[in-house]
Amino acid sequence: MSKRVGLLSGLLVLTLGFGAVAQSPSPVPPPWFGGRVEMPEYGFAVTVPDGWVAVDVMGDVESQARTVAAVLDPDASADVVHLVTEEFSGIWDDGVQLGLLEDSLDSACGFGVFSGPEMELSALADLLSSSLSNADSVTDPEWPRAIELSAGPGFLIAASFAGPDDPADPGPVALYVVERAAGSFSMVTCAGDERPGDDWLSIAESFEFLSAEE
Repeated sequence: MSKRVGLLSGLLVLTLGFGAVAQSPSPVPPPWFGGRVEMPEYGFAVTVPDGWVAVDVMGDVESQARTVAAVLDPDASADVVHLVTEEFSGIWDDGVQLGLLEDSLDSACGFGVFSGPEMELSALADLLSSSLSNADSVTDPEWPRAIELSAGPGFLIAASFAGPDDPADPGPVALYVVERAAGSFSMVTCAGDERPGDDWLSIAESFEFLSAEE
């Protein structure tokens, strides 16, 4: 099983603490195995790439985990169901509303739209970077790097993070933050067994803000 289990949620505990803003529920029940997924209750949409599955972490995660496990492997054991459930259970407490899991179970990403402090995006990126740098479980944190995403100008913060399953073996993580309006921003956090060449940029690029009419 992937050494990444628990790494994503552990990272989010360090970096988040702002409130999610909900509106009305998503009309299509999860989990989602591809295509464009809209979450109007949080004002964003994500395109699920081939080989990934999306989970509504605000819903019944264990029920979705059973569906995900059955699709990935019809003979999936209870351990696989537990693996998927463990990856996403509770991270809604940290402000995440949607989770993506790679079919191979080697990478996972969390998406969230948050209300937070009214500050310059660069200052917020520095704050998040400092939070990571001060954590004992984080190694090799990089300074925030300005980047242009589909959702708008943003910052990428890359580091390695030792999750609770194997603290001696840190895994790579990438955190993308984009401002929507004053006091409102999105965050995409990805973690995996190995760092992809694009730092999961293709995943972050799939994020889009919904207009008020959608």
